[in-house]
Amino acid sequence: MESKKYLIFGMLLTLVVVHILSFVHAEMLISDSGVKYEQKILDEFAKLENNNETNQTFVHVLIYLKDSLDADTLISSFSENEIKDITGLNDISPTRFSIKITKEGFDKLINDSRVEKIYYEVPIRAHDPKNKTKITLWLLFIFILITLLIVFYTIIRKIIIKNKKKR
Repeated sequence: MESKKYLIFGMLLTLVVVHILSFVHAEMLISDSGVKYEQKILDEFAKLENNNETNQTFVHVLIYLKDSLDADTLISSFSENEIKDITGLNDISPTRFSIKITKEGFDKLINDSRVEKIYYEVPIRAHDPKNKTKITLWLLFIFILITLLIVFYTIIRKIIIKNKKKR
């Protein structure tokens, strides 16, 4: 019975550690109308503003709405100069979709009470060496988590065996 307690404790401890380590903590801000959004979005707009070499003015964001009925009316409130490349609308979730948006459009978006939260969406391009590095780091991170799980399991197993021998 005691060995089961150790095993359950070890599994729970492992799950907690994996859960804590798996979170990517992004700084979240809240607008005056209660919309949560990542600081990273503002950082990306600042990068675009500071980089005079590129004509790019859009940042890729993921939008979560409070109600699925608001998606079409929200999108129609923006001009073609403010948003483009709407994806995922009604595909994955009726309250979640992805767009590219300008700073002016973003300022309107964070003051719209129909929006719940906005995340920066990293564009993934398989041929981009930067993304290959990110993918490699994520694979390494997963490998480390699996290794930790095995180590915790081994330690707990040894404790259980040691306790059985003492009896």
